[in-house]
Amino acid sequence: MLKLTYSRKSNEFVTVTVLGDSEGIRDLYWQLTHNYKATDGTEIGKIVVTNLDGDSVDNPMFNPHAEATYLSKNMGV
Repeated sequence: MLKLTYSRKSNEFVTVTVLGDSEGIRDLYWQLTHNYKATDGTEIGKIVVTNLDGDSVDNPMFNPHAEATYLSKNMGV
Protein backbone atom coordinates (compact mmCIF):
# COMPACT_ATOMS: atom_id res chain seq x y z
CA MET A 1 0.00 0.00 0.00
CA LEU A 2 1.15 3.49 -0.83
CA LYS A 3 -0.21 6.95 -0.02
CA LEU A 4 -0.21 9.77 -2.57
CA THR A 5 -0.94 13.33 -1.47
CA TYR A 6 -1.17 16.24 -3.88
CA SER A 7 -2.24 19.86 -3.97
CA ARG A 8 -2.94 22.47 -6.61
CA LYS A 9 -0.43 25.22 -7.29
CA SER A 10 -3.04 27.87 -6.55
CA ASN A 11 -3.64 26.58 -3.00
CA GLU A 12 -0.99 24.28 -1.54
CA PHE A 13 -2.81 23.97 1.79
CA VAL A 14 -5.79 22.09 0.36
CA THR A 15 -4.64 18.54 -0.30
CA VAL A 16 -6.06 15.32 -1.66
CA THR A 17 -4.81 12.03 -0.21
CA VAL A 18 -5.29 8.66 -1.90
CA LEU A 19 -4.42 5.24 -0.45
CA GLY A 20 -3.97 2.39 -2.86
CA ASP A 21 -1.94 -0.50 -4.09
CA SER A 22 1.37 0.28 -5.73
CA GLU A 23 0.10 -0.14 -9.30
CA GLY A 24 -2.85 2.18 -8.72
CA ILE A 25 -0.67 4.84 -7.12
CA ARG A 26 1.85 4.53 -9.93
CA ASP A 27 -0.91 5.08 -12.50
CA LEU A 28 -2.36 8.05 -10.59
CA TYR A 29 1.12 9.59 -10.25
CA TRP A 30 1.63 9.28 -14.00
CA GLN A 31 -1.76 10.84 -14.72
CA LEU A 32 -1.12 13.77 -12.38
CA THR A 33 2.34 14.47 -13.78
CA HIS A 34 1.36 14.17 -17.46
CA ASN A 35 -2.25 15.25 -17.89
CA TYR A 36 -2.74 18.27 -15.64
CA LYS A 37 -0.60 21.09 -17.02
CA ALA A 38 -3.09 23.99 -16.83
CA THR A 39 -1.90 27.58 -16.56
CA ASP A 40 -4.95 29.02 -14.77
CA GLY A 41 -3.96 27.96 -11.25
CA THR A 42 -5.63 24.57 -11.37
CA GLU A 43 -2.48 22.68 -12.30
CA ILE A 44 -1.08 20.15 -9.88
CA GLY A 45 1.53 21.48 -7.48
CA LYS A 46 3.34 19.30 -4.98
CA ILE A 47 2.97 15.51 -5.16
CA VAL A 48 4.22 13.37 -2.27
CA VAL A 49 4.20 9.56 -2.29
CA THR A 50 4.94 7.63 0.91
CA ASN A 51 4.41 4.13 2.15
CA LEU A 52 2.25 3.51 5.21
CA ASP A 53 5.31 3.58 7.45
CA GLY A 54 5.87 7.21 6.39
CA ASP A 55 8.95 6.53 4.28
CA SER A 56 9.18 8.69 1.16
CA VAL A 57 8.97 7.00 -2.24
CA ASP A 58 11.29 8.97 -4.51
CA ASN A 59 10.01 7.74 -7.86
CA PRO A 60 6.86 5.57 -7.86
CA MET A 61 7.14 5.00 -11.62
CA PHE A 62 9.97 2.50 -11.20
CA ASN A 63 9.50 -0.62 -9.08
CA PRO A 64 6.70 0.62 -6.79
CA HIS A 65 6.38 -2.87 -5.25
CA ALA A 66 9.78 -2.48 -3.61
CA GLU A 67 8.33 0.28 -1.41
CA ALA A 68 5.89 -2.02 0.42
CA THR A 69 5.43 -1.39 4.10
CA TYR A 70 5.84 -3.87 6.90
CA LEU A 71 2.04 -3.87 7.27
CA SER A 72 1.56 -4.55 3.54
CA LYS A 73 4.04 -7.43 3.52
CA ASN A 74 2.30 -9.11 6.45
CA MET A 75 -1.14 -8.74 4.89
CA GLY A 76 -0.01 -10.33 1.63
CA VAL A 77 -0.69 -7.19 -0.42
